[in-house]
Amino acid sequence: MNPELIEDYWNTLEKIKQLLQESDVEFIDGTELSVKPGTFIDKQHISEYGAYFTALQIKEYYEKNK
Repeated sequence: MNPELIEDYWNTLEKIKQLLQESDVEFIDGTELSVKPGTFIDKQHISEYGAYFTALQIKEYYEKNK
């Protein structure tokens, strides 16, 4: 993959997170799935493992913010 595209991808994610934080929008940051092996079936579709990992993140968020 083109290194420039990868850099643009991460820069875009950081800008989105910054906008959400500045707007006081609560969100669960799932961006670490992008580099976690086995989380995607292909470039766009999450695997069962990825879905499980996402569910764990959501559960952790709600347990901390009850």
